[in-house]
Amino acid sequence: MPTERPPANRGGTRESHVVGKRKKSEPRFVFIPDENASIGDLLLRAHLQPLTREEEGELAVKRDEAWHTLNSLNPSIAWKALSGSLNVTKTLPTLDSEERDALQAYNDCLNEFVEHNLRLIPFVIKKYGLETEDMPTPDLFQEAYFGLQTAARKFDHHEGTKFSTYAVRWIRQSIQRAKANTRRMIRLPVHAGDYIKMIDDAELRFVQRYGRSPTLDELTSESHLEREVVKEYIGYKYQVTYLDRPLQVDGDTTFGDLVASDKNTEEDGLKHVDTPDIIKEIRNLLDEREFIAFLGAYGPHPKSNRQLAKILGTRPENIHTYISRALAKLRHPTAVDLRIKFFGE
Repeated sequence: MPTERPPANRGGTRESHVVGKRKKSEPRFVFIPDENASIGDLLLRAHLQPLTREEEGELAVKRDEAWHTLNSLNPSIAWKALSGSLNVTKTLPTLDSEERDALQAYNDCLNEFVEHNLRLIPFVIKKYGLETEDMPTPDLFQEAYFGLQTAARKFDHHEGTKFSTYAVRWIRQSIQRAKANTRRMIRLPVHAGDYIKMIDDAELRFVQRYGRSPTLDELTSESHLEREVVKEYIGYKYQVTYLDRPLQVDGDTTFGDLVASDKNTEEDGLKHVDTPDIIKEIRNLLDEREFIAFLGAYGPHPKSNRQLAKILGTRPENIHTYISRALAKLRHPTAVDLRIKFFGE
């Protein structure tokens, strides 16, 4: 196990020894009491004055000394604390007195860095225009706080850089990554989001210049990316939606109701069978919720999932579960004849 603290990461990017991703064990940010607070209100609460360069240097020395002491006593705990994966509150009672004092001293130094630089959070959000409707203000400030915590752990005063200059990079990166993770229903890697942004920007420039959408080759030339890269990532631009998503025009109509099918539906089998008798047999096979959901999906009078959810007093997402259970029972070997009669298979 190495005995020296690794050099700080000056560029705001991850290194092999650093766990840059926020861990669930990190304390949640309690700086914001209400979600309607404006950035101006939050700025007034960051009342502590920033540290001078000399004070930052002294505090960084104390932090490093505390970490080296902890590393000599308990290397595993020391490296977890450095990576940000340590839950200090739960760990302190499990340590002996020397380890507890070292960890508490290290954590106090980090907290002092953070508390004297809370003003950076609203400053960075305002300067770089990071406010968004996709992320509530409390979540936005919380993610920025995690970036500030990371900067406090990695700051190296020997580089001659003020802590505020260094921390801005981590705060900005933390917010941007959080927004990228919450913007889409299916999360994309960060590099994929960067490619998509480059393609979108190139497409917008082309449309503004020529008044039409670009072809694949034109988009490749405009974005200065390889053709295969553009071809691969252009499909990721489109957002995923639910088939059960209600349409604003009609509350009872879902998006899935308007999607056409190119194959025969199971309902077509009902035209050639004695429906009442078969439905009675299916009723005896299924429980009440499964039967109502199944009949609403495949019966002679189909209903949307939202309508079925109202009847059953549940959420539309649960209708899929009831239908799946019903179909599973109809696939059982003992129900083969019933399934064939109903669906005409």
